[in-house]
Amino acid sequence: MYTLLFVEDEYNVRKAIINTIDWSSLGFTVIGEAENGLEAIDIVEKCNPDVIITDIKMPFMDGIEFAKLVREINPVTKIVFLTGFNEFDYAISAIKLNVIEYLSKPVSAEKMRDTLISIKQKLDEESNNLRNIEILKQNYIESLPIIRTGFLLSLITSYTSSAQIYNNIKKLSLNLNGPWYLIFTVRIDRGSTIDLKGIDSIEDIDVIFPSLVNIAKRVSDKYLLNETFEYGENIVTILSDTKENIENYAEILMHEIQQSINKNYGLPVIIGVSNMFRNLEEAKKEYDNSVTALSYCSLMGTNKAIYLRDIEPAKGIKFVFDEKKEMEFSSILKTGTKDNLFRFISDIFNDLAAKGATFSDFQICIIEMITTLIKTAQNSISDFTEKMDINMSLILDIYKSQTIDEVQYNFKKLCCKVMECIDLERQDMTAVLVNKGYEYMKSNYSDPELSLRTVSKYLHISSNYFSIIFKRVIGEPFKNVLIRIRMEKAYELLSATNMRILEVAKEVGYNDQHYFSYSFKKYFNISPSEMRSRRSNGIVLGKL
Repeated sequence: MYTLLFVEDEYNVRKAIINTIDWSSLGFTVIGEAENGLEAIDIVEKCNPDVIITDIKMPFMDGIEFAKLVREINPVTKIVFLTGFNEFDYAISAIKLNVIEYLSKPVSAEKMRDTLISIKQKLDEESNNLRNIEILKQNYIESLPIIRTGFLLSLITSYTSSAQIYNNIKKLSLNLNGPWYLIFTVRIDRGSTIDLKGIDSIEDIDVIFPSLVNIAKRVSDKYLLNETFEYGENIVTILSDTKENIENYAEILMHEIQQSINKNYGLPVIIGVSNMFRNLEEAKKEYDNSVTALSYCSLMGTNKAIYLRDIEPAKGIKFVFDEKKEMEFSSILKTGTKDNLFRFISDIFNDLAAKGATFSDFQICIIEMITTLIKTAQNSISDFTEKMDINMSLILDIYKSQTIDEVQYNFKKLCCKVMECIDLERQDMTAVLVNKGYEYMKSNYSDPELSLRTVSKYLHISSNYFSIIFKRVIGEPFKNVLIRIRMEKAYELLSATNMRILEVAKEVGYNDQHYFSYSFKKYFNISPSEMRSRRSNGIVLGKL
């Protein structure tokens, strides 16, 4: 039996139809009735009927609104609309709701029975389809690529038990039976200079990305068993084969992927490679390792595959560039001398050499130091991006270096350039700071409390530091400049106004008239009263 809900606001019509039809003989049972959509939606939520027969125009909630809510609850519920003769056009507008039938009022029992028979046939057909094993199999096959990708993503993003992993590998027919594995992550280096082929701009990479995944899959299939899929902006390949085969062919196939993408689209490719491993429970860790290796590619150049093993410090060698050294290096770049810098770098290299470090170890150390250098420059240089474009060739020279001495020489050269930029920036910032303080003095000279301390507080720097940089930029001590500002303003007021000397004194920041007069005479070799007297006698006062 299929369940049915009847919704009609006219009580007599509703009861007449319910009582007239022999529902059970047609394969239905009426599980509820309602006089409007508001009442009916509660029944739908509780009983989820297979069929709903509903009027369109009803109080509180009409049939159209009710049908929309039903579709949200159960998209496959069969809906039949009852309409008045002049409501038919209104009902047609609801066709997007996938209403199965429209019945015009008054509806005959025969028409209602025919409609119910037709609906039952559709319900029977759908029910049979759901039970049809072949259809279910087909649906599964069609969705298998999505299921496989979902499992592969879970493999590299979460930790899963071995039993569950290998059960899914068998069930999904994945090429991950080992016994050894290697993960490499491919990414387009969008920040590099590129000569595009076949696409108009770097933004079009998203459009052709499926083609890039297919290239990686096709090339990998030529050499080793694998699963290749996309994850965000990455193309991820899990190689699964013997240790010997992976060691013999992994590098070859990665190089071919880079060449193929570069040849077809002109896109620079970077690849990060994990360690080899035997248990897929380690897939997440090794994927993360491949991404870690990938992060070094941007520093070491494009169209390269970087193995994690090549950037890990050699066993037994304590990595010397720790947090303390990083802070010391940053401090030297900002405030040290070239002698300090050269001594620091030499000590680092000598320490590595004494421990028997390989050339790879020196490269790792330099990568860490360049990372610190860039962070320091970002925090110290306002137009950092523009200046780093100029210095990028110096960074490339470091990675092209063939010997340890050459690496050290080119690195010192880069550091000196950054130190020069930071020093120029500091000089510019010092001048800005002093000028800001000077303008504050000119605006607040009438404040008796104005002093080196108050101006320093306004600038959020120490009094000692401001005193030093003020004299360096202005060429005079703070106290002398403040006196000059006040005296020049006092001279102007005494020359151009009739303000009393006491008023002038207060106007330029002196509460004590006698001290003002003393300071004025010391500065101009004439007292305020003498100056005022000369003015009264018609003596023309010269400009300052």
